Amino acid sequence: EWQDGVVSSNRWAHSEGEYYALSYLQGCFVGDSIYVDVIAPPQLDLIADTLLCEGSTLILQAYYTGVWNTGEVDNSILVDQPGIYTILVTQGPCVAQDSVVVNMLSLPFVSIAEYDRYCDGESYELMALADYADYYSWSTGDTTSTIVVSESSNVIVEVGNACGTSIGSAEVLFEDCSALIYIPTSFTPNGDGINDEFWPVVSNVTSFEIRVYDRWGRTVFHSNSADSPWLGNS
Repeated sequence: EWQDGVVSSNRWAHSEGEYYALSYLQGCFVGDSIYVDVIAPPQLDLIADTLLCEGSTLILQAYYTGVWNTGEVDNSILVDQPGIYTILVTQGPCVAQDSVVVNMLSLPFVSIAEYDRYCDGESYELMALADYADYYSWSTGDTTSTIVVSESSNVIVEVGNACGTSIGSAEVLFEDCSALIYIPTSFTPNGDGINDEFWPVVSNVTSFEIRVYDRWGRTVFHSNSADSPWLGNS
């Protein structure tokens, strides 16, 4: 018979206090008691799943000493790699466990894809070649990954994420790209140092070829380079 009148060989203890029972055996009463402590289980509250910046470290704090899945026994650990980190805390008969997912976030980087030349009267789309960027901020005020330029300027773009920023720049110089060719009508290859060479003047051309024929249609000079003049000796 237990202290509350319940007759049973065993019973559940649901609260803190002293429990005792009397037993009658062969004309004798035998009693015993036990005091039950209620131990509050440890309340683990690791940070929510988080980001770790590339090249940095992070302290995971549990406030209870326990065994981490890294093998360390402490109330906190220092991590520098992504992964799932778990701590197991034991206090008396009570066991608690908590985990946190740490993801790695790389530092941003940006450069600007440029053109070989920028011709007057044309418009060009500049693209920010960025990695791990959450936002774009151009010196023109634009916030997209590309902008359109139509005049000379020094263009700067900044990109960034939660771990930092990166800046790229480009010097955009517009120029006159119109093709030009001038062919002299005569020259005097007599060795006096004046007008001794027949030399066409060209600008902004992608390919060049010149042929000079005599009166009978025979080729007396041929060149694919604007830097090779005819000396009149062929």
